[in-house]
Amino acid sequence: MSEFYLYTYDQERAERWKNRFPEAIRKRVRIYAGIQDKDLTAEVQNSRVAVLPFRDGCSTRRTTVLSMMGLGVPIITLPPLEPPFLPGEGILPVQSVPEFLSAVQKFSDPDFYREQSLKARQLASQFSPGQIAEQYISVYNILRKQ
Repeated sequence: MSEFYLYTYDQERAERWKNRFPEAIRKRVRIYAGIQDKDLTAEVQNSRVAVLPFRDGCSTRRTTVLSMMGLGVPIITLPPLEPPFLPGEGILPVQSVPEFLSAVQKFSDPDFYREQSLKARQLASQFSPGQIAEQYISVYNILRKQ
């Protein structure tokens, strides 16, 4: 049986969040509060999917999303998704607990998981330091010619 892990700095907030789930899920949730960054990275690399319920949706300003995707960890989050994020491209938006449970179930399919993990890595690679530097150089060269 799969377990769900909540990594947080705020134990009370995590408990409130956990208590929103149906009992079948709630009893499988483990909370880790105050975990060190180096330990968190190791844990994330072993994760199958990340649930990041940002109230205002998902955008590139969320470095947690990009970090997870860069490690090949697909995301389940709340809408809206801002470009370049698209549903089914390493990220699944959900609006309710039944949709969340359905998304979790989809990731139990190894082929679906591998496909989404690959798409997550590909999307995050657009934001690597090398890619960002290339974009800055390109803009600089365009402006210099004007």
